Amino acid sequence: MKDKQIQHLIESERYDEALGLCEQRLAEESAADDDILRQRSHIHALRGDYESALADRTEIIRGSESKLQDFFQAGNAALSLKRFGEAEIFFSQLSERGQEAGEDWFASAAYFLTAYAQMMLGKTDEATASLSQAEAIEPACELPIPGRSMWSISRLRSEISSASNRN
Repeated sequence: MKDKQIQHLIESERYDEALGLCEQRLAEESAADDDILRQRSHIHALRGDYESALADRTEIIRGSESKLQDFFQAGNAALSLKRFGEAEIFFSQLSERGQEAGEDWFASAAYFLTAYAQMMLGKTDEATASLSQAEAIEPACELPIPGRSMWSISRLRSEISSASNRN
């Protein structure tokens, strides 16, 4: 459950205070509280500190209480850092878990963003296959690409095709 005080500070854009309170709450706990780590990761991402955001999400994922959103946010942080190999891993894990949980949105988003990461890695055949899986689940899938804009399936397919022709 989200800490209401921290959430209020985030909503008020008082990020330094929110981070301080996260540190205080984490020090009070005998083990790291995943919900506090999620909030701290969110604050880091809002501040553009994707390295710290990714570190917090990775810590959560290593534990036993990870959620689909943790893999999604870790992948987004990795994309923001242009660490496409890591992003591909997080999104691949998300697609598997999303399908197992019957969460079509997470599964289609994961395949879509896996395709983007694979394209950036020059794996255009794999990217095409991942994009086809996203489209099979959600034909109208459209997502923001960190550091870019909203991309649709047709735009990503076109970009993959262009990348394939350059290789």
